Amino acid sequence: MLFLVAGFLVPQAGLIAPLWTESGGMLRLDQLGALILFGAILGRCWCTLYISAHKKQSLVTAGPYSLCRNPLYLFSFMAAGGVGLMSGSVVIGTIYSLATIALFRGVVRQEERHLADYFEDAYRAYCRDTPRWIPNFGIWRDDRKLVTRPSLLLITLRDGLCLFAFWPFFRLMELAREIGLAPTLLILP
Repeated sequence: MLFLVAGFLVPQAGLIAPLWTESGGMLRLDQLGALILFGAILGRCWCTLYISAHKKQSLVTAGPYSLCRNPLYLFSFMAAGGVGLMSGSVVIGTIYSLATIALFRGVVRQEERHLADYFEDAYRAYCRDTPRWIPNFGIWRDDRKLVTRPSLLLITLRDGLCLFAFWPFFRLMELAREIGLAPTLLILP
């Protein structure tokens, strides 16, 4: 889903010039976006460590899943925003995050219904005690032992690192706009 959002929105963003190119603001947003993307990739890997060996078998409520019910998606929203910020535009970063949230809303609802049907009272108690989106660090809990599938961790890492390919794309589009090979459709902050 994240790649679909990026595949649709990134080409349009390549034709949108950031407002702050002259003052160096673009460079700072560019770096902030990369930093947010990197943090989101690490966060998605952290979630994968906990859920990879248990998905569809047991309810995972430890580690990042003790802080909020959807940390994997939360990190996906961050990743999309980071990619958008790499374009040099706060508006594009916000649009990318909101588009990803809109795409995942239905997926989250469907997963929640499935988990409620499958895990019944245990899932309802988890929902009662654990926020859906905003992490609550005061309720952290962890297991003494972590069982994981390293192959899924590597897939998550690979998929996340692929998103860094958008960074040079935005720089190339900036160059193409500067030398007149690509139009500037809009200038955004």
